[in-house]
Amino acid sequence: MKRKKPILRSLQFLTCLLFLLQGYSAYGTEVAPFPVGKQIASFTVGVPGSPEVQKYLGLKSDGPFKIADINAKIVVIEFMNAF
Repeated sequence: MKRKKPILRSLQFLTCLLFLLQGYSAYGTEVAPFPVGKQIASFTVGVPGSPEVQKYLGLKSDGPFKIADINAKIVVIEFMNAF
């Protein structure tokens, strides 16, 4: 049996991958987006990893804190979802 060249095999793999991932961007589009200006529910965040981080966030206590405890005009939160 004749072996395929590595470049040809890579090209075939890339073509299949691009074909399969075309519909990925449509996943979750049926869910309504989070409305602009709406506040998220209050939740508690774990203890910061170091005193420097605690000072950077402007926290007064060493324990868990709420987002409202951060002394800033704007707080950007990035949620990561792994399933």
